[in-house]
Amino acid sequence: ENNLVEASRVKGEFLLNQLLKLKVKHPLIGEVRGKGLMLGMDFINPKTGDFYDAKMGITEKIVNYSFNNGLIVYASKGAINGALGDAILITPPLVINEEEIMELVNILDKVIGDVEKEVID
Repeated sequence: ENNLVEASRVKGEFLLNQLLKLKVKHPLIGEVRGKGLMLGMDFINPKTGDFYDAKMGITEKIVNYSFNNGLIVYASKGAINGALGDAILITPPLVINEEEIMELVNILDKVIGDVEKEVID
């Protein structure tokens, strides 16, 4: 009745395209993927192309800084050998609109930039 599946597809494509623009801007972003409004983003050491050591806490930094800036993202780390791999899940509500998507993207842009300043020499 409310065309939620189609709306999720359209909004998800818009969000994915915006996140891919962040990938071009931020060397910390390794991959952006997903379908509809369930998207993932992983983080790599841009010098090596490998994941950071888990002790660096990249996922935790991204999740906590996002929360402190008004955005909830979900940690998804340790997918490589149960220990390596920093990633987040981005799963906004189905009722999100383009203005809110841009707010989400702007917060992630700031957060990722802040984390890059800490971890990239």
